[in-house]
Amino acid sequence: MPGDPSLAALWEMEPSIRVASCESACLTKWANTRLIGVASTGAMSLNIKVLELLAEWWAKQVDMPQAIPIDKLRDQVVEWRTLMGFPTDHGAIASDSWGLKRLLSYGLRRWLAGAR
Repeated sequence: MPGDPSLAALWEMEPSIRVASCESACLTKWANTRLIGVASTGAMSLNIKVLELLAEWWAKQVDMPQAIPIDKLRDQVVEWRTLMGFPTDHGAIASDSWGLKRLLSYGLRRWLAGAR
């Protein structure tokens, strides 16, 4: 919506996200390095606030549940890294962008299937 803050700004303003990301310089959290990018309910629980803000922001922009295009998500991750003062790290940008896309898509599929 015009005048609303960007998703990147919403992430940057959220204290719990700021604290957690300052330790790792990444937006997403994973149970271990072997599970980076693997969508699961466990991974969703580690990233709940990031996903909550993403879902609320994205839902205002679409008429029905749908996956977010990766370019839109990548732009928000890059902007967030800039707002946080983190250096450009293409690996972290890709990991955060694709990880969040997978997690949101996984959550949408579960919701559409009626999972609780």
